[in-house]
Amino acid sequence: MLQRRSMFKQIAALASLVLALALAPPAMAQAPSAKIAPDLAAVISPTVATLPPWAKAVNGTRHARVLIVATGNDTNLVSLRSDILARGGSVHYVYLSVRALAGLVPVSALGALAARSDVLAIAPNRVASRSGSLLQDASGASAAVRNGTMLPLDGSGVGIAVLDSGIDWNHRNMLDANGKTRVSQVVDIAGYSKKADKLMWLPGLDLSLEGSKLAKVTGLVPLSLQKDLAAPVSLLPDPYGHGTHVASVAAGSGGYQQPNATGVAPNATLYDVRVLDDTGVGNMADVLAGIDWVIQRARLFNIRVMNLSLAASSVDSFLVDPLARAARSAVAEGIVVVVAAGNAGKTAAGTELYGAVGSPGHEPSVITVGASNAKGTVSRADDVVAGFSSRGPTRGRLATAGGRWVDNLIKPDLVAPGNKLLGAVSNLDGKAAPTGNLLATLYPELMASAGAAQAPNQELMLLSGTSVAAPAVAGAAALLLQANPGLTPPLVKAILQY
Repeated sequence: MLQRRSMFKQIAALASLVLALALAPPAMAQAPSAKIAPDLAAVISPTVATLPPWAKAVNGTRHARVLIVATGNDTNLVSLRSDILARGGSVHYVYLSVRALAGLVPVSALGALAARSDVLAIAPNRVASRSGSLLQDASGASAAVRNGTMLPLDGSGVGIAVLDSGIDWNHRNMLDANGKTRVSQVVDIAGYSKKADKLMWLPGLDLSLEGSKLAKVTGLVPLSLQKDLAAPVSLLPDPYGHGTHVASVAAGSGGYQQPNATGVAPNATLYDVRVLDDTGVGNMADVLAGIDWVIQRARLFNIRVMNLSLAASSVDSFLVDPLARAARSAVAEGIVVVVAAGNAGKTAAGTELYGAVGSPGHEPSVITVGASNAKGTVSRADDVVAGFSSRGPTRGRLATAGGRWVDNLIKPDLVAPGNKLLGAVSNLDGKAAPTGNLLATLYPELMASAGAAQAPNQELMLLSGTSVAAPAVAGAAALLLQANPGLTPPLVKAILQY
């Protein structure tokens, strides 16, 4: 009884804090200094000489690329944008999925910006990176829906958006029965950011506007104004190799050879939202732009599932963390958001580590997925949670007038096969030495152990991580939504957990 009362008190406290942050001016809950993330506040001091990649001196003045989470009724953040420009900063992007913007600001202006009543939190544009058949049988997909006892479900008609390093649309795993790619739309946000990177360090610009200097100098249209691409056309859509493998676990069609590398929903439609670069690294601003892209097009393309096999630091509470808030908006729009928990289950010394689930995996509304080891068998009797899989509870923090709030949520929500999963290899050209795929080039043993014939555009490799466990759940969500399109994201989550 005492435990139950304690749990109810925690829920009541959380509800009260959420309500205060949602309805009241943020200054009521937080002092200005508390709104600035600790890692961002650290670079304000001139004694800090070694700067992270999101901070550097511009014209002799230290600047930082930041994400500012706002509140209030100004949907376009006109007043905040004007203030940033007046203080010598720049605006890069105003998001739709979350009341926030990305920009460049002098670190000396952080205190004044944090003091604004419409600013909820300021975080640096932290790095976001990848978290790194037998699958059908071990997950139950084949036995449950393909043995004639239920509807023959394969994900048909359901769209899965994969926010990752790209998808090799020409790999045979990505083709339908007629030989046409199932990768329906692509947007290369990582490539866009790379091309515009120099402009991102120039002060005094608002790059979110139509006809801005961004378009004039680089030929790029602001992401929020970009039109959809009719079909993927790049010759190297996934030079790193992570996103293609992830997509094949969710929706690969690999029954053309043995070993069979078929994913969980092999006829689902895929949407390639490239937010990680050629080395599998990106940043929070690009991931937010990718979530924006999906939300804006979800109803048009029937994108019902979004997979995020990536993670950023979860030092900030989910209440103010930009990625968490954007993921929450996607769920509110009816999109099932599946997130990898991360691969930080052990310390460098091999000791079990708790509280290391990444962002946006610490968001309550998403499905956060850890990895299990199926031990190479279909039976679940020998399955164990993989040692590398990140464990909760979540430890995001928020300083308030009454003290410090720590999220302390139970995560991950479930585990799925994530050890040595067989999946597609991107961009290889059939030569003896792999080219066009950094993972396969650096670790050729991933392909050597796959046991496949490795014909051109049919190559397979083995990967492990919560990155490949998450898309197994994304594929399972697609099967549920095909069976019952009326399911909401909370119902999909509840069914999968059950």
